[in-house]
Amino acid sequence: MARKASKTVNNDLEVLHPEQVITLRGQQITVREYGFVESLNLRPLMKPFINDLHDLLAVGGDIPLDEVFDLIAKHQNACLELAAMAANIDQAFVESLSSADGETLLMAWWGANGPFFSRQLQMQLFSRRNTNRTQQDQDSDGQKSTQSSSQQDTTRSDLESTPSDS
Repeated sequence: MARKASKTVNNDLEVLHPEQVITLRGQQITVREYGFVESLNLRPLMKPFINDLHDLLAVGGDIPLDEVFDLIAKHQNACLELAAMAANIDQAFVESLSSADGETLLMAWWGANGPFFSRQLQMQLFSRRNTNRTQQDQDSDGQKSTQSSSQQDTTRSDLESTPSDS
């Protein structure tokens, strides 16, 4: 029973902090997901990539990996810097990689940080949906569907008194 508990703890840790261990140029390298504060600091660098990822997602369905690689190529300076940070390697090391090793690095980076980018996309979609809802609410604040009743007449009439008034 202790083995099952330890497996669950290890699986939970992998979900909380996914890591990919790869070998590049004979060195074993761990590619990790960004931490919270680190991701806040990296937001300006990754924002254009996330925006384009959002546009790709808006087309619908699953995003094929080759289309993700096309976006990575479009944003290669930022993405390679982000991958290097996740792997704790310098940019010169990344630039010296063979094509196969570079692809291995990018696959490991996406494997470790794909869930991170998915959460960023979810936040962006949620934010845009709420903004659209707020805008629709403001647009529908036109004329009310029912008009208020007229004010009650408080002046006394000069009509003859009714039998109940006597």
